[in-house]
Amino acid sequence: MRKLIVRTGLVHAVLALATGAASAETRIQDVYEGRATVIDADGLRIRGNNIRLWGVDGPEYDQVCLKDRQAFQCGRDVSQHLRTLIGRSVVRCEYRDWNEGQLGLYAPRAVARCTVRGIDIADWLVSRGYAVPFYVPQYVNAGRQACNAGLGLWSGAWSEPSAWRIRREGAGMGLGRQSGRSCQQAFREMQSRMDRYNRHRPRGL
Repeated sequence: MRKLIVRTGLVHAVLALATGAASAETRIQDVYEGRATVIDADGLRIRGNNIRLWGVDGPEYDQVCLKDRQAFQCGRDVSQHLRTLIGRSVVRCEYRDWNEGQLGLYAPRAVARCTVRGIDIADWLVSRGYAVPFYVPQYVNAGRQACNAGLGLWSGAWSEPSAWRIRREGAGMGLGRQSGRSCQQAFREMQSRMDRYNRHRPRGL
């Protein structure tokens, strides 16, 4: 009888965990709104929903960049800047697409355009040199201006986050004033990739 009670308790515990996990899964909805937790430089969580910022790519949380030839944890640094921007304000995100989990790095996420206190968060990141435009043209001009002014990560050397995700420490630091590549060259190459991606548009901008 005792064994039955123990096993029954285990079953209920497993079911509770499964129900909790299911309720925490990201759901597709038109609008996500509430206080946000910063996951990384371009990822938020609102009411249990994981959201990737539409149109931009920020450094991965463990990404390393250079500033004055010294390595630093730029992914964590940008994430902290994003936390400071958002604070305890309500964030509103409008659904744009769906991003399947890739490379075991993250769970499936909604892709959304997010604002806080009327500020477009993606534009804020790109215009301050904390992220690059990704797949869409909306933030390209802001990115060029940040690069030309040497703002944020552009003042040193860093890898495109998409390259870091694939190669990690082996990714070449081909962006920024100390990289040896001009802004014109960097954005020409990014634009070429953007055009190529858009011709064979993947899910999950």
